[in-house]
Amino acid sequence: MSASQSKWNIFLLSLQKTLTPQLDTPVKVFYGVKGKERITNICRDAVIASYKQRISDLHRWTKGNFTPLKTTDTEKSLLLEKRRFNERASRNIYLMEEHYRREEFASQKAWRDFREAQLSFIKKMTEDRHSVSEEDLLMLRRINNLRVLQAEGLVFFKQEREE
Repeated sequence: MSASQSKWNIFLLSLQKTLTPQLDTPVKVFYGVKGKERITNICRDAVIASYKQRISDLHRWTKGNFTPLKTTDTEKSLLLEKRRFNERASRNIYLMEEHYRREEFASQKAWRDFREAQLSFIKKMTEDRHSVSEEDLLMLRRINNLRVLQAEGLVFFKQEREE
């Protein structure tokens, strides 16, 4: 658990280092739906969500629950989410100003390192391969949702720069 927690801490710090200079200010986000926009601070939202997710996981694991999603076709969903992760990571790199890209790459690596450490921990806690796949799927969905939020903010600022 300590390796997983250490990697999570590194990821969280890297995420903050990436988002703070770019998205630590109120922005209007749409989540893909015009007319449903809201003003938010993406950096703050991402950090709070990361803390809540970590607390939720630790609480769930202390109860021995390693199947958070109760999915039936986990492997197919994993392939889809892995593809989405790569697409969204690439899109965010494209949207951001060049001088922020190094930190973004570091944040992506920190998340991958955290993912590996967490999955290693889960494998030690349960021999159920389905549980490991579900935990992996949950992690991918979470990071993909975070990357969508990040992209919304990056699009907002890109449009402002172009205007």
